[in-house]
Amino acid sequence: MARSETENHGKHIDERPDGVMNSASPRPVVIVGMHRSGTSMVAKLLQQAGLHLGDESVLMPPAEENSEGFYEHLGFVSLNDEVLNAAGAGWDCPPPPGVDWTGATFDAFRGEARSLAAPLATAGAWGWKDPRTSLTLPFWESAIGPLRTVVVVRNPLEVVTSLHRRNGFSPALGLTLWRTYMERILADTSAEHRMVTHYDAYFLHPEQEIARVLDFSGLDRPVDPATLRATTAPALRHHQRTILDLDASGFPTEAIALYRCLCREAGWWEGTTAPDVPVAESPEGSTPAAPSIARGIGRVDLVRVENEALRRNNSDFTAALAARELRVTELEIALATHEATRAELDGKIAERDSRLIERNALIARRDHAIAEGQQHLAHATAEVSRLQDEIAKLTDRLADSERARTVSVIHERELRSMLTGLQAIQMGRDAEIMGTLGAVLSRHAPGAPASIYHRRLLGEVRRFVDEHIPVDAPTLVATYGDGAMLVLGDRPTGPFPRAASGTVADYTDPSDAEAVAQLEELREGGAAYLVVPSPSLPWLSGLPGLELYLQQRCTPVARERGIGAIFALGRQSDDVPA
Repeated sequence: MARSETENHGKHIDERPDGVMNSASPRPVVIVGMHRSGTSMVAKLLQQAGLHLGDESVLMPPAEENSEGFYEHLGFVSLNDEVLNAAGAGWDCPPPPGVDWTGATFDAFRGEARSLAAPLATAGAWGWKDPRTSLTLPFWESAIGPLRTVVVVRNPLEVVTSLHRRNGFSPALGLTLWRTYMERILADTSAEHRMVTHYDAYFLHPEQEIARVLDFSGLDRPVDPATLRATTAPALRHHQRTILDLDASGFPTEAIALYRCLCREAGWWEGTTAPDVPVAESPEGSTPAAPSIARGIGRVDLVRVENEALRRNNSDFTAALAARELRVTELEIALATHEATRAELDGKIAERDSRLIERNALIARRDHAIAEGQQHLAHATAEVSRLQDEIAKLTDRLADSERARTVSVIHERELRSMLTGLQAIQMGRDAEIMGTLGAVLSRHAPGAPASIYHRRLLGEVRRFVDEHIPVDAPTLVATYGDGAMLVLGDRPTGPFPRAASGTVADYTDPSDAEAVAQLEELREGGAAYLVVPSPSLPWLSGLPGLELYLQQRCTPVARERGIGAIFALGRQSDDVPA
């Protein structure tokens, strides 16, 4: 349950018409501090005491390095990252001093901030936790008004050690980040509206520190404090260091002085440290003066130097890894293409050999028939010479013999015509094989006969298309895997058929029904013509259903032997160019 605002720092009245706060809204509680400082533990404690941080669905889920949970609203984390990015910075590369957080650069982000805060503010006591807010406090105050800031501080040596183990940060980078976060918090908040709480206090004096943070946050103390003490389980205490360890570790005196200042404000004293340890005071009404960010020899900004080095190394490694993966992918694709091409060529060679065997058998049968005819003719001639005295009697028989000879000649003529047709078919098949082989070899052996033939065939196909298809007509091409066939001037082209994955399919892949359905879909999508180059004609003849569909539902435009065929995909009743 939240206490009334009159008990805790008064009420806040937002005078902006677009603000998320009003006179009845409590000032939001923001939990800040350096990463790995215990902000998640304090956020969990305040949530259990009644501070609304958002529904579970919008909170960051636990991770291996923080199994108890982060208690960070994903929307606030994302917006903080965007705001830091707009300032040319990040959580591990703080923005330079002097950023104008109220400038127009951040106007759009202020609208997002109010949209995030609006649903939380309706719950009464509310707030959020994100260490990044340590760097963006002026932005949030410009967006939603004054805040109550709970600053979680932890021994910087423990923070540096934890960052080194989790992120691989060097001690110099970890310490510089810690100092920057703490200095920005002190510079951007007033002592009246912030509370510094020490991480170790929750393990040594949990009841006292819990009561202190609840009072500042405007939350009622629980009847049974044990429920909140469980939040500060000793198992969460990983690295126990004191201020004496900072001296022993050679920490800069400025960092130690800053830590002493924070401990003093938190009411926390370690070792021989006494409450009266002198700390540099700022003028009245301002925050304690904190040393500037540690710089190395030559006043080099360590955090930016190390961060840029890490980013460059990571960028180089990512680029090299991506290039290697791309090269591996290219080689795998090339190998698969080579194997597929080799298998395809082996199949075509086997098919050609089979046809050659059939042709040789046909020639042998023809030669045998000719020999038989010649033997029969010789026998008839001998019979006529021997039986000249019986010519009159055997005239009818001789006529029969002449008719048999005529039939033999006709049969021979038919056989020769058949042989001529088969030779023409074989030559067409050879041309188709040369076209397909040339498409494969053109990139690797441009001087090969098949490559030369492929280039000539490609030119003839383009001439053929220019003569029969308008320049702007969407055109499908049965490429048979040859991407060069898609380059037909300025015409929009596309391969056919296509596999389910969207890639060009080979011609043994789709069935008749699948090919017809795909062509129907492409035609409905605007395709106007289908070009079937000569290397693809055997595939078309192997799909009688598709061929019948083209004859009945489409219009054959032109067909040239050795070049290909063109079909208009409009209905036969549609206009077809002459």
